[in-house]
Amino acid sequence: SGPISILSYCASSILMTVTNKFVVNLKDFNMNFVMLFVQSLVCCLTLVVLKFLGYAKFRPLNKTDAKNWFPISILLVLMIYTSSKALQFLAVPIYTIFKNLTIILIAYGEVLYFGGSVTSMELSSFLLMVLSSVVATWGDQQAIAAKAAENIEELGASVSLFNPGYFWMFTNCISSAMFVLIMRKRIK
Repeated sequence: SGPISILSYCASSILMTVTNKFVVNLKDFNMNFVMLFVQSLVCCLTLVVLKFLGYAKFRPLNKTDAKNWFPISILLVLMIYTSSKALQFLAVPIYTIFKNLTIILIAYGEVLYFGGSVTSMELSSFLLMVLSSVVATWGDQQAIAAKAAENIEELGASVSLFNPGYFWMFTNCISSAMFVLIMRKRIK
């Protein structure tokens, strides 16, 4: 049903983001590709089990499908990898702001490439998404500032404009939008 699907998606998205943030912030963590491999393996095994139980259907792998879907698979890997790198350097609320901006990129990409339109209600929704993320970030920045007041060096690191997390988040926004738009084109 719709509400169960929506709640399941929200819960899994929140759980994934928080879990990934915890993992990538472990001391001296540098195994993003291993984490990506494990997540992909779990996803594939889950799909195979669901197919075996009769809850999912998919056709066997063939050369034509592999060739057609390879660019989308590369974009998916790029999207997940850059997401984990961004989480390594950015706070979750800032990460969420950029993910919300990705939704807006996708919507306007659909307008450009598929002839869609953005209604005033959708535009209002986009503005509320960005506003809610900014409000959430204020609380996070206040907490960082209070903690950093005890340690001046930490303050400089936390508010630096040259944080590599912004580069990773920018590449994540672009790869995520490209993934969704190209996948939509491939499905059509």
